[in-house]
Amino acid sequence: MKIVGLIFLFFGFNFYSVAQKTTSIFGYAPNYIGQEIEVFRFADQFTKTPVSIGKTSVKDDSTFFVTFPLNKTQQLLITGKKNKTTLYAQAGAEYQVGLPGTSDYDPYRPAGNLVELTFVGLDSNDINYKILSFNRTTDDFISQFYTMNNSRNMFFSKRLDSLKLALSDYYKTDTLDVFFTYHRRYSLARIDNMRFNGARNRYEKFDFYLKNTPTQILSDSYLQYVNSFYDKFYFHVDNKISETIAKGINDGSPSEVMHALSREYTMDNNIKLREFVLIKMISELFYEKGFEQQKMALILDSVARFGKFEDNRIVAKNAHELLTSLSDGGKAPDFNLTFDGRTINMKTFNGKHVYLFFMSPTSIESKKQLELLKPIYARYKEYVNFEMILVHPEGISENELRLFYASCPWKTTVVNENDEILRKYKNKTFPTYHFIDPTGYFASTPAIGPVPNSSYETIDRVFFELKKQLDLNGTPER
Repeated sequence: MKIVGLIFLFFGFNFYSVAQKTTSIFGYAPNYIGQEIEVFRFADQFTKTPVSIGKTSVKDDSTFFVTFPLNKTQQLLITGKKNKTTLYAQAGAEYQVGLPGTSDYDPYRPAGNLVELTFVGLDSNDINYKILSFNRTTDDFISQFYTMNNSRNMFFSKRLDSLKLALSDYYKTDTLDVFFTYHRRYSLARIDNMRFNGARNRYEKFDFYLKNTPTQILSDSYLQYVNSFYDKFYFHVDNKISETIAKGINDGSPSEVMHALSREYTMDNNIKLREFVLIKMISELFYEKGFEQQKMALILDSVARFGKFEDNRIVAKNAHELLTSLSDGGKAPDFNLTFDGRTINMKTFNGKHVYLFFMSPTSIESKKQLELLKPIYARYKEYVNFEMILVHPEGISENELRLFYASCPWKTTVVNENDEILRKYKNKTFPTYHFIDPTGYFASTPAIGPVPNSSYETIDRVFFELKKQLDLNGTPER
């Protein structure tokens, strides 16, 4: 296929950045009166780790206003009453938006729904306007020309070349915002990934789109393309290379893995991209059999601290936290909760096994499993600390809540639906269980409960084996 490069003029520097500027969002949200609206930036687009940059509450007149510092164009996340939406924001811009509630036709999702912002008075030079316009153009092109017959001959390929030339000419003066340049480049790259006669092969795509292009961890379009290009990379490389990679992983050696990756054509010269692919590959293999999670966590931690590139250090740190915080052998996230004059955190349980479980009074399954837990608690309370985190949902009175846990013999802490512990423990359904060892690491997460799993095991069996071990050592934990 004819190579068209006019639209892809690139620069050897990072995303266009300016000094921190105050950016603002004025919104109308009648479905969120009295609720908190929070704005996050993404630390990176691979792990999509949210970093809070501003929050406010919706007033009685349905409006909210929030400001935050921003130094470059990037995608933001906005949350309210568990619902989520995104927008692109430029440093120093002022936005007027409408934040809709959940539609009556949307399915109920305990973790919240994705909603779509509406913009008021959006300037044609704004990044959102430009991205929406560009996406409409490419979507219309695909719907019109990508048919089975067109993809089997050279028609689609030729039309795609014509589209690239037309877009190159249209946007030839729009070069200041590198974020938008990357969006155009990798939106077209994804079209190039579609199946059609005349498409580039894998190595041609690498040479054209990735070989000499700076990596950008804040560009969602770029990361989507890279993630697709290197999807399940370990399982697609030559067997000799994959064997060497496996050895490096099980040795816990990032340098061995990097050296093994360098033997693959697309990994030869671009060291920064190679280091990123290492992080992505380890993340994909983390739950695969045949690899030691502790060794993979060690590799990610090493890249996070000693990696050659700051961007990759950020991604590795976030990937490490994402994978190890809620995996067997990973560190249990700390928290600080106070209820009825009692404060608990991870230090509260030092030297003790903990069965931490999350319940909701609106969950039928929670009510059923609470009754099953009571005899288990009676048998093992001298050996395991039972700690219930009870979520207080809207519409449930204090009296109803107390009736729910009044008969529970273990310690209970009540939290609201937006408490940080729910995010840290990725709690989206009820009930959910975690079993934590005396050093504060997960023995099992999520742990099994009192209801038999697919192997007909319950938590009773786990506690029984623990009791035997502790009795043998003569050191029951209290």
